[in-house]
This record gives sequence, C-alpha cells and structure tokens, in this order.
Amino acid sequence: GMSGGGGPTNSGTLFDLAPDGSGFGVLRAFEGTNFDPMWDRSELAVGDGVLYGVTSKDGPTRRGYVFRLHPDGSGFEIVHAFQGGSQDGSYPKGSVTVTEGALFGTTPYGGERDRGTIFRLGPGGGQYQILHHFQGSPADGSYSLGPVISDKGVLYGTTRGGGSSNESGVIFRISPDGTGYTIVKDFGSGGGWDPRAPLAMRESTIFGLTQTTAYCVRTDGTGFGVFHVFPAFKGDGKTPVGGFTVAGETLLGVTEKGGANSLGTVYSMDLLGNGYRILHSFTGSLADGSQPHDSLLLLDGALYGTTQEGGASGRGVVFKIGTDGSGFQAIQSFRGGPGDGRNPEGSLVELGGTLYGMTGLGGVGGSGVVFSLRNELTVAGQVIFEGTGLAGVTMLGLPGNPVTDATGRYSAIVPLGWSGTVTPSHAGFAFSPSQRAYASLRIDQNGQDFEGVPDEPRARRRLRRS
Repeated sequence: GMSGGGGPTNSGTLFDLAPDGSGFGVLRAFEGTNFDPMWDRSELAVGDGVLYGVTSKDGPTRRGYVFRLHPDGSGFEIVHAFQGGSQDGSYPKGSVTVTEGALFGTTPYGGERDRGTIFRLGPGGGQYQILHHFQGSPADGSYSLGPVISDKGVLYGTTRGGGSSNESGVIFRISPDGTGYTIVKDFGSGGGWDPRAPLAMRESTIFGLTQTTAYCVRTDGTGFGVFHVFPAFKGDGKTPVGGFTVAGETLLGVTEKGGANSLGTVYSMDLLGNGYRILHSFTGSLADGSQPHDSLLLLDGALYGTTQEGGASGRGVVFKIGTDGSGFQAIQSFRGGPGDGRNPEGSLVELGGTLYGMTGLGGVGGSGVVFSLRNELTVAGQVIFEGTGLAGVTMLGLPGNPVTDATGRYSAIVPLGWSGTVTPSHAGFAFSPSQRAYASLRIDQNGQDFEGVPDEPRARRRLRRS
C-alpha cells in the first residue's frame, strides 16, 4: 500500500498489509517533499501485471504525475510528471486506461487554453504524447476527469464542462494516434449536465450518467435518449457517481445520496432502463457503509465497491453484493490512523485474486494509502486417525466437496466473505469436532484439523443401551 506521509522524511511510505491487518512492513519511504503523493480522487489501473495510478498534486513539478508499482509494493516509479502550461496537462484526476498497448488519460487543466488535455504514454510509461488540447466552449469540452474507455480501436470519454451552452459537458471520441477527434454528444442541447466517467459500452452503444440522468447514445452520435431520471420516486437514489457496470443485459451502479436512508444506493436496470430497482439502501451502520463514491467492480458474479463513510469505525468500507441484490456484506471497514486508510476514493481493481484500491485520507501522514484485499481465501487442514492422516474423507460444505489425500490433507478456495459449515464424512468414522462453522471470512483458515474416531455399529449401541 501507500501512505502520503511518514517514513524517515515524513514524506510517505509504501507498505503491504495482510487482509487481517497483520504483516505490515514499510517497503519505501518517499525522498523529500517533492515526491509526496497527494491523493485526490485517484484510482488504480492494471496493465501487464503492474499497477498504474495518478496523483493530482505535488511530485517533481507539483502538478501531479503518473506512477507505476508492482502488486507487492516494489518497483515504484514516476513515469511522467506533468509540467502544465500550454504544452502539457496538469492536476490529473481519475485514472489511466491501459489499452492498445499504451496508457491513455486526461487532465482537467493545462494545455493550449488551460482547459485540459488527452494524453498517451507508451508501453512502460515512455513516449509521452499529447493527443488533444481541449478548447472549451462553444465547440469543445473542458475539464475532463477521465478515464477514457476503448471500443473497436477508438477511445471515448467525457468532459464535465464545455459544450455549446451552459458548460454542460460533452462526450468525445478520438483514435489512439490522436486523429479523428469528434464530439459525440453535446449536453448543451439537453439530456442532463456534468457527465460522469467512465462510460460503459455494449455493441457500439454508449451508456452513461450525468448529475441527474441515465442515458444511451450510439458511438456515431445518433440515437441519444434518457431512460432514467434521478430521483424518479420517493426513496430513489440521488446523485449518481462513477459509471455503469454491465453484467449481461443488466446495468448496475451506485448513487451517493438518496435511498431509504438518504445515504446512497446500489441499483440495477436493463439496457432499456426497464426493471429499475434499488438493490441496497445504505444505512451507515457498523455493518454497512454510506455514500458510495465510484463504479462497481464485477468479479465472479459478484459486485465489489466502496463507501466513503459508515462501517465499524465510520470511515468507509469495502462491500460485496450479488447482482440480484442478495448477500450484501461489508467485508472490510477502514479504521484510519497511521496503520490504515480511511474514506476510500475511486473504483477497485483486481489482479491475481487480490483487490486493490486507494483512500483519500489515513495512513502515517494522513494523506491516504493504496490498499490490497484478497478476493479469494483458503480453508485447509488435516484429518487424523491414531496419529496418521486419514485419506478419503469428504469435506462436505466446502466448494466442490474436496476429499482428503493420502496424508489426510484437504484444501479449498472460497470467496472473500464466505459463510458456511464444513462437515467431514467417511464410512465407519465419526469426527471431532463434528463440524466447523464460518461466517463472513476475511482471512485464510489454515490448520482446520479434525480427528477421526471409529463409529460403533448402531446395533452394538442399541444393545448397550438395553
């Protein structure tokens, strides 16, 4: 992970943290105030097994930078420090997008008219190039918070300002080489204002959100339509944040406000806006969060997200919920302080079965951390009879009902937050304990051993009782 302060120079540290909070170790201390990371609603991206991110402020030029690091926290490197002025962007927010063999992103400021830029970085972060300088109203957008998305070799994104009137924002498209820049939708003509990022794509149709609406438009700019207005009814979500997550024929998202408790919602609808329903209204309780702040991550049929507040310490949570609204769990509560982050920002990403994200506050210096949380856990142990491993025992209740090997050992992978009961079964044996129950697992469960004892024949037990 990463903090914005601390270390020998009080300039921030990189650290790793096991899901149970153990295994804390400083991996890197930032060298001096010119390299302090200042998190400002940034998020991570994954490319070729490496994590990429941006900071909005500070760095060598104090205008933000793009960085990369390995999932274990090693190999931290600033791959581009923004210069600002007319020849470069400044103060990037959002994240970079890894596609077409390169990194792409936007800045809200800098460039020819200080209205922001679209930029490209080559593989590994070299060959920096400005693809477009935003010109602002009335013919172009301004103040892009990224990220862009890619579809069929073309990049699409939004700006929160610019357009023909009222600084309502635009959707743009551009080729990865910088050619073919076009406005797909100008929100000055209606349909909402302040379009969010990222966009979602399905069969050459863009799905997106504004401050008050859900809309779709084809990639050539035709067929624009609004299919939901927030809030549409009492108890509906209010102020959508992030973008849509597409799961088959379903659109899923979050609102920062509204819902039954006015603390935000998770919602779903189909691709036409039909079947809209609230999957979860946040309560802000010890076992729940409040004020979700970015897009959901779809992983193995479940949705993962974060809230800025709520949870056991009131400082935000990582949550998990089924695409049908079932099985909601707050699987991690942030504590804040020097050993943890607080108030997470940005979407989660997944790499190698581990979730990664960033917080806006917390850590040694109070300026935020990069955190990791494993998505899959292990339940493992050994079944023993008279000091020797017992083979052929079926471990009922674990995924796949694994069977012990020749040494009596078993192991199974379960999802983060798994609940269930494990019962060993083998003809002629009873076991101690007879079963083990688990609820909302957050850490590996090793050493889950059982002891086998011969099971007396039932007839003998009946004779003994008579």
